[in-house]
Amino acid sequence: MKRNTNGIFEKLTALAKHGGYIIISVDDYSVQCFAEKGKTQLDVEVIPDYHLSSPPESEAGEFTRLRFKRDGDLTESNYYKTYNSSFVNHNIQTLISDVQEIFDNIYEISDEKDFEIIDYIDYPEVIKQKEENERRLRRSSRNSFLWAGLFVLFIAGGVYYYIYYASGSPNNQQAVSMDELEALQSEDAELLEEYAPARDVLNPKELIDLAGCASVECVQLYMKDKTRDFIYAKKGEYAAKRRTAVPDTSGHELIIPVSTYYVEIYPQTSWKAVHTIHSKTLSDSLLKEFEHIGFQFAGKRYYADVQAEGYRYVSEKYPGISLYVTATFNPWGLRGLYVNKVNWPCYMFEVYRD
Repeated sequence: MKRNTNGIFEKLTALAKHGGYIIISVDDYSVQCFAEKGKTQLDVEVIPDYHLSSPPESEAGEFTRLRFKRDGDLTESNYYKTYNSSFVNHNIQTLISDVQEIFDNIYEISDEKDFEIIDYIDYPEVIKQKEENERRLRRSSRNSFLWAGLFVLFIAGGVYYYIYYASGSPNNQQAVSMDELEALQSEDAELLEEYAPARDVLNPKELIDLAGCASVECVQLYMKDKTRDFIYAKKGEYAAKRRTAVPDTSGHELIIPVSTYYVEIYPQTSWKAVHTIHSKTLSDSLLKEFEHIGFQFAGKRYYADVQAEGYRYVSEKYPGISLYVTATFNPWGLRGLYVNKVNWPCYMFEVYRD
């Protein structure tokens, strides 16, 4: 029996219209289809076997025959191909035909097993929910600042009472001294410091520690005690509490978290974790911290998904660990903060165990 492709056609049609992505899978094999709303193309990415550094030559030849291209990243085995996403049936049917051939003739999976489709299409109701989540995140940040402000007012009121009533009233004519006032102000500053974020980015040790994680649960456990500085947005997504104005390429300013930390949460995809920084100054500073502990330039690689060249760094002090740094306008193009087209400079830091 042949696998039912009607569901795929319907999903691809919706994907071309709304944007987002879908994952088509059978057993442990998957094909991912991406689209951006307003663009006339569908991008298809195949991960032949994410447990291997490269696919067998026979598989590589078959993908080349179907006109799939390597993504330029020598550490991954992904292949990709772009299709016109016109609603002309022939274009989408060509994509479906290629997908079917991949599963039937390259992966050699019995057609008794039907396709499983995981839908991450940006339907209007999905976009509405994401916007609501972003508003909730902004409210959370704003409320943090409001509570901090109320705390400051409370302390200031206590100081005012102490100066004008407790120490300067007719019953207590002894005025407060400058030393006493400075001591009170110092104590207030220390108390306020407990509630303010201490930093905006993770440090090299933390990123190296996180490289040992191979599951979202591991990351969640590690980030549990970082709540002073990072907001847990949702599964696999963290944002720095401090927000900043970042100019985009058209000259407008966006108010966004100073940095984010995203991990891959979807099934049948290779593990990926990225710390993205929205400040060149902080990016340069973090890279200097890595260089300080011995990381040195070791080569380049090209990321097709973010359309940028990345730089690899290694250190003799940390054998088996690689740092990848990429400057791009397009990180995590379909997730969270980056759900829409990104058009401001971002700096991606990825640390993995080789």
